[in-house]
Amino acid sequence: MYINLPSKVDFIINKLIDNNFEAFIVGGSVRDSLLNITPKDWDITTNALPFDIMNIFQNSIPTGLKHGTITVVIEKEHFEVTTYRVEDDYKDFRRPSSVKFVNSIKEDLSRRDFTINSMAYNHTFGLVDPFNGRKDLSLKNITSVGDANKRFNEDALRMLRAIRFSSQLNFEIDKSTLDALIKNNYLIKNVSKERITEEISKLLLSKIPDKGITYLSSTSMIYSLFGTDFYDINNLINSIKISKHHLGIRYSLFIYYLCKDNKDITRSILDKLKLDNKTLNFILHLNLNKNCYNKLLSKYDIKVFINKVGLDLFSDYLYFEEIIAKSEDHKGDIDKIKSINKQFNDIIKNNEPLTLKDLKVTGNDIKSLGVPSGKDIGIMLNKALDIVFKKPELNDKDSLISILKDTI
Repeated sequence: MYINLPSKVDFIINKLIDNNFEAFIVGGSVRDSLLNITPKDWDITTNALPFDIMNIFQNSIPTGLKHGTITVVIEKEHFEVTTYRVEDDYKDFRRPSSVKFVNSIKEDLSRRDFTINSMAYNHTFGLVDPFNGRKDLSLKNITSVGDANKRFNEDALRMLRAIRFSSQLNFEIDKSTLDALIKNNYLIKNVSKERITEEISKLLLSKIPDKGITYLSSTSMIYSLFGTDFYDINNLINSIKISKHHLGIRYSLFIYYLCKDNKDITRSILDKLKLDNKTLNFILHLNLNKNCYNKLLSKYDIKVFINKVGLDLFSDYLYFEEIIAKSEDHKGDIDKIKSINKQFNDIIKNNEPLTLKDLKVTGNDIKSLGVPSGKDIGIMLNKALDIVFKKPELNDKDSLISILKDTI
C-alpha cells in the first residue's frame, strides 16, 4: 500500500532518515489517509531525541520539550515531530506523571488509545500496524489498544473520544471496549470542562451525530457528565438530523432535550461546559425563551421581542423553535412560526423601527424638552420606541417631539 505524503512531510521524514533516525507519520493522519480522508494534521514520530530534531531542523520550536514534541517550521507551515515515548503511571486519570523516550515504534504505538490511531507509515517501511488497526478500519470498529479498562483509567477522556469517533467515522465501538466504557464512565468527572466541551462540540458537528448521542445515553455517559439523561432521545436525534450545521443551534437542541423547560437545569448544565461567551449566550437565549413564540400574536409583540433578544438572534430563535416543532410533528406550531416569520419579513421589508438607534429623535432632542439627563431621558426614548412599534409612521422627529411633550 502507498500513502501520498505532502512534500514537506516527506522532506521531514527523509531528512530524519538521512541522519540515521527512523521517522513516520502516525495516528490520525494514517487513519484518515487509509479512509481516503484528507488529514487536517500530519503528525510525525521518530526515535530522534528532541535536541537531535532541533539540530537537524534549524527552524524549529520546542513547543512540548518535556513530552518530546518539537514543532518544525517550513515556509511558515508548522509540523509536530515527537520522539517515540512510553508513559509512566497516570496520577489523575488524565495525564501521565512522566514520559520515557524509547527507541521502538511499536512501544510508542502501544501507548495510544485505539487501534485505528495506532498505525505509522513511511515510504521505506510502508505501514506499521502491530495492533491490527487496518483490520478494525475495514470492520468499522473502534477498539482499544490492549486492555480497555487500563486505557480508560489512564486517560478518562478516551471514553468520550471513542463516542466522538463513532459519530465522525460512523463506526461501532467494539464490545469489550464498550463494556469498559460503561464500567468506567464515572471517571469522566476527572476531565476538564474544556476537553469535554471540545469533544461534544466535535460530536455535534460530526457526520453522524445521532450515533454518538445514542452511545452517550446507552452507556450512561451523559448522566456521568451532567447528572441527567435525554428526556426524548428520538426527537433530539430527529431535530439534530434536520438542523443546519451550526454549533449554537445543535447545542441548543442538545441542551433542550436534556433540560426541557427547566431553567435551573439549563444553567447547571451550561456551567459544566466551557463555551465561548457568544455561543453560551446564544444557547441561553434560545432555551430560556422556549415557547415565547406563542405570545407573539401581533407585529407589536414581535418588535418588543426582537428588541429584547436582538435582531440577529431572532431568526435563529424561530429556526430553533421550528426544528423542534418539525421533529415532534407539531403542525399547528409550525404554522404559527411560519406566520410569525411572514410578519417579521414584512417588518424588515418596510424598514419599521426596531431599536432605539432607529428612532428619529435622540437623547439631545429629549433633553431640549427640559428632561434632565440620565435615567429620565432613557425612559422617554423607550416611550418613543413603544409609540413607533405601534405606529411606525410616527417615527418622525416633529411627530415624536409633539407626542412626548404631552407626557412630561
